[in-house]
Parts: sequence; structure tokens; C-alpha cells
Amino acid sequence: MGTGNVFDFKVTSTTPTNARIPYEITARMKSDSTLDPSAVKVYLTTVNGASEEEILLDQYSNLTQTSVLVPEATVEKTIYKGTVPVGSNYEKNFRLRMWISEDTEFSDGSMNGKTFAITVNVYANAEIVSLPTDIMTPATSLSIGDAVTAIDGSKWHVLEESASGIDTVVLLSDYNLNSDGSYDIGCSDKTNSTNKCSTMVFDADGTNIYDEEDDNNIGYLIKHVYGPQVIDNLPGTTDVTIPDAYQLSKVNGIRFVPSYGTFYPNFGPDWLITTNYWTKTIQPSFSNVCWLISGTAGTLTFDYTYNSFAGVRPVITTPKTNLLAQ
Repeated sequence: MGTGNVFDFKVTSTTPTNARIPYEITARMKSDSTLDPSAVKVYLTTVNGASEEEILLDQYSNLTQTSVLVPEATVEKTIYKGTVPVGSNYEKNFRLRMWISEDTEFSDGSMNGKTFAITVNVYANAEIVSLPTDIMTPATSLSIGDAVTAIDGSKWHVLEESASGIDTVVLLSDYNLNSDGSYDIGCSDKTNSTNKCSTMVFDADGTNIYDEEDDNNIGYLIKHVYGPQVIDNLPGTTDVTIPDAYQLSKVNGIRFVPSYGTFYPNFGPDWLITTNYWTKTIQPSFSNVCWLISGTAGTLTFDYTYNSFAGVRPVITTPKTNLLAQ
């Protein structure tokens, strides 16, 4: 238990080298609870030292009933799903709070004497997978443009050179994210705006600033939706973000000036223009414009964030040991 009316708990596991373990955390309503579940707010965070990150904030009644087999008539809601990565010592710390919803009506006395209690359960189901036997080491030298495959099967290109002896490498995803923050090879074509792959306004409020704490901004998708997934799949991954125009221009071999004209033509190489996607570099001559890659045109260009759509193509810094040997 934590202090200050919170419940602290953690999920830990030491997995064998060939097992990935999906798990689910649930909140089971105790059968003697008498308070209407719609009156109860549930707030779950992950805890890392002194900092917390929100995972869930909703009324208990709005949460999804678990698909785990539980006793008949049991009300048990899913509050988190995660995965213990292959071959890792895993620990994730959580903090749970509950309180009466602010819009609950007390004046008629119907809430007097009512109680609500839950039990937190964790269910795990080991999924046997094949761990690659040939993993890259820090001794591997990687050059800009090298194509690499991660241990989770995702495809990337090296965005910044990483010499032999350097533990980590900066990578650009080969494809755009889906709207739920997941990624797959189906999001790797220039017509991604016509399928499930995420195409979105940079910021629904019409600002060109990349902001990870604004839920109308693509930065929020990267940090709070996609980020936890890739960190679970590729342990040790840091600096989960999107590219800036300076990085891409360095690959292309041009001198980038953020206030320049309207576009840089003949942009490449090919792996940079397989999709349409945003950068986080603003065009300083305008109040709500930032640079993006138009894969269909083969250009680095810019457009107004409130009426234009492009994909979200993540950039990560990850240990070389998360990559298959070339």
C-alpha cells in the first residue's frame, strides 16, 4: 500500500529467453458493494521514482468487462494490459486511486451509507515465441540509411551514424503508426491516408509546437500511446519522438533553412519518402505551420497544421542489442 489513500503495487517477472508474457490488470468489484459504480472514479498511473504518468481516469461503470474467465455475474473491469518482453527482468510500478465522481448527487440522501470496494488482480498468459539467436552487439558499426529489423519484427532505417562501441542507435520507422499507436508493415506506402494508418492534423488547436502533454497534439500519441508500447517491446528504448527536418535534410545532403520558400524538391533517398509524415520543425514565418515529408511528391515541404493531414513516423533511440544482426 502507498500513503495518502493510494494503493501501490507492481508487476514483476523474470522471463526465460523464449517467452513473451502478456498480462492484464483488473479491478473486481466486491459483491457486497452497494454504491452505484457510475459514482466511482478510477485513476491508475505508472510510477517511476518521484514521477507518475496517467494510464487511466474514468468512471468504473465505463470500463470494459474483462475477457478473462471469471465467476458468473462477477463484475471485473480491465484497467491495464501490458507485455513482459522476451528475455527480460521486468518490473512496472503502479498507483491506484479511487474517489466519488464530482457529478454525483448527494442531496437526496440516496448515497448515505453506501460502500464500494474492489480487488486488484493480475492475470498472465505466457506466449512462447522464437527468440532470435543472432542479436546485434554494440561492436556493430551502423551507417545512415542501413536497414535494420528489431527483435519484435518491426522495420527501421538508421537515421544517425552509430560507430562500433556505441551502445545505442537512432532509428526512423519504415512505416507510419496506426491510429491506436501500433505499427505494422501495412502503413509503409505513400497512400497511407486511405487506410487505417494514422493521418492527422499536427495539432487540432492549430499550433505548430510539438507538445507531448496536449492530447490534441501528435506528441501526445507518441509519448502516451505509442511510447509505452515500444519501450515494452524494445527494452532500454529512450527518446521516443518524431523526426525533425534538420535530421532528414542531413541524410538528404542539403542545407536546411526552416524559413525557406515552400519546399525542397527531389528529396530522398527512397526510404525517407515511402510515406507522408510530419516533422516537428516549425516554419517560423507562419504561426501555425510546420515541415513535413510528402512521399507522394518526393519533397520536404510545409503546410498549415489545422487543415492538412500527414502520417506519424516515429524515431527512437534504442540499444543495438534490440536489433537482429545484419
